[in-house]
Amino acid sequence: MTQDELYQKLVDLYVGDELPEDLAEDLQARAFANPALAKDIRSMRHTMSALQSVSAPVFGKESYQRVLYRLYLEGATPETRRAFAASQYQLPMSG
Repeated sequence: MTQDELYQKLVDLYVGDELPEDLAEDLQARAFANPALAKDIRSMRHTMSALQSVSAPVFGKESYQRVLYRLYLEGATPETRRAFAASQYQLPMSG
């Protein structure tokens, strides 16, 4: 793996401010010399800001029922929390 490929793989961490400061500075310096890397950073920043501006989806009771229905149609038999909680055993506490 070349150094450019390594920096290419670090773009998402850089945009998310998850890189150590020294590595982020190295990536910035590399981006000045590599237009493709700079373009990827700009593109990732644009994508991140677009995703953050969208409101979070609501997962309500109807959505939950639709998902369960689709799972049943595919042959899965998911256990719901209620069924799982009812089958739990209480262990005696020893002091």
